[in-house]
Amino acid sequence: MIILFNCILLNNYVYKNSFIKYKNELSSPEIPLFRGAIIRAIGASRESGNLFHNHVSDGYNYIYPLIQYKRVQCKASILCIAEGCDAVLPLICEDNLHLQLYDKKGFQKKELFVVDQIAPQITKVHVSCESHDYYLNRWLPFNNENYEKLVP
Repeated sequence: MIILFNCILLNNYVYKNSFIKYKNELSSPEIPLFRGAIIRAIGASRESGNLFHNHVSDGYNYIYPLIQYKRVQCKASILCIAEGCDAVLPLICEDNLHLQLYDKKGFQKKELFVVDQIAPQITKVHVSCESHDYYLNRWLPFNNENYEKLVP
């Protein structure tokens, strides 16, 4: 069983999370396409669905993403935290999900996504005095514009 945890340091906070893994393989460059297909499938608008895409009517919603699109063991996956769990219920209710993935050139690929695993959990998070190691994967600290401002 695969269980993913994302660290949210809060003092003795209990929250629910769910991990949904599909049987469909997904490459790293396809993660944004998968995200877009989920957003279209759920019909998330800027106002009603900002949990799915972290956009609001006047820009970005700068919060920790409560719905995260991932590739785990080469499979399409979604991690839902707190309110994100309730928002994805329509996706969980369908064992098979028809998604339309569009590549950057606009070509459409229809695919049937089949749920392989759903792992709901309740997690207790607390502040610890112990030292912990964290690993960042594919982290880009700067965009092109910020990099040019900071590096001569």
